[in-house]
Amino acid sequence: MIMSMSRAGRLSLPRSALRIGQRQYSLRPIDPPPPPPQAKPTSPHAQVYSSLLPSMIPIFLLGSAVYLSLELWRVRLEHEKYMYEAGERVAFLEAEIADAGKPRKSGKETLDQIQGTGSSKSWYRFW
Repeated sequence: MIMSMSRAGRLSLPRSALRIGQRQYSLRPIDPPPPPPQAKPTSPHAQVYSSLLPSMIPIFLLGSAVYLSLELWRVRLEHEKYMYEAGERVAFLEAEIADAGKPRKSGKETLDQIQGTGSSKSWYRFW
């Protein structure tokens, strides 16, 4: 087998030397992994928020659910009260219409008879 240098500086075997299904491995020595970056010290604010915020999410969701359910209940009760008052108003107006349609006891009465000033003469007609 003939080994040759590739452009990247790796030693590689010619393709004819590989069998079907066989992998080609690099003969270059493995570089050691880079050292891990030094962790910066976290600020006290970051520590507080990183511990506080994840625990506040369920509380926020629960509070939102309670608020929305109470608001929906209030709107439903308000609508129910409105419908009850509207029904009372309709009943009152229907009774008023029924009273207006009935004939009066003594028949037709004139305005003068109701006010009691029917046949009196006017005071300015004396001259």
